[in-house]
Amino acid sequence: MSAADLPIPPEVFYDEAPPLSDDELERMFSAVDNIAFDGKFMLAEAFDVLADVEVDQPSYPAAQATARWQVNDDRTAAWAATKLAAAEGEVARLTAQRDEWMERIGVWFDQASRKPRRTAEFMRGQLERYGLAVREETGQATLALPDATVRTTHHKARLEVTDDEVLADWLDHHATDWKERFYPDGVFDEEAWEKLVRRTAKVYVGEARKVLRIVEVGDGARGTVLMDCGHRDSAYRALEGEEFDMPDVGDVHVCFECDPTGKPVLVEGSFVEKRTIPVVVGVTDEVVPGATVRSAETTATVEVNL
Repeated sequence: MSAADLPIPPEVFYDEAPPLSDDELERMFSAVDNIAFDGKFMLAEAFDVLADVEVDQPSYPAAQATARWQVNDDRTAAWAATKLAAAEGEVARLTAQRDEWMERIGVWFDQASRKPRRTAEFMRGQLERYGLAVREETGQATLALPDATVRTTHHKARLEVTDDEVLADWLDHHATDWKERFYPDGVFDEEAWEKLVRRTAKVYVGEARKVLRIVEVGDGARGTVLMDCGHRDSAYRALEGEEFDMPDVGDVHVCFECDPTGKPVLVEGSFVEKRTIPVVVGVTDEVVPGATVRSAETTATVEVNL
């Protein structure tokens, strides 16, 4: 049990007037704040300026005397320790009060904002869908409305590395194939290899595009996950004979349409459809491990005019 747990005031350890009063401490803290503000110091630096025994601060003589004070015997040490315990106990009490209030505020906010948040999510989804439909029908990329602007952007299918080590090993193993195709003059040295693959390993997509390409194959399937937020995740792809590793109903999933950083949602269902899918192939048209295709897509964003 510490002194902070006992109803013992610091003055018990000092039968005379305490070394420093609360008013003196407050004046010192105020002086430190002023010095920090005027001199653009950090607070610790400002305190060192005030406590400097070689440089007087004419504007703060009393505060400087307090800053220069030091514990110099057991009695003042006991007094200081009790003041410390009492101060940290107060900070702990206030911290607990803050946490309780923040929890209450969080609960209040979740309840109070539930309807407008769901309304906003629904309306945003409707506007994004409409913006994509308008673009597909008319080619118009931006839709200006009285209180919002819907912008759509088309992204081409692009190569995406999923496993640097696996892809680097494949490139190394098939080096003869693509070196002959893309460097017919034989000018390929370690410096050129370093531009493509850096061993830890790290494959650089810009260079990899020179030796890899994206093709559509007809013996594939795509899996789509339905989320309780109303969005879909169609990023699950597999070739014939491969298995899908899709989440089950009730599993926690992540929706990047609700929140770009990923919002936890629940899986409501899923389905698989046969279709052509894009794959990454090398010079000899074999599917390349360690790489995938980020499908071409047109995205929409809604900017609300507040």
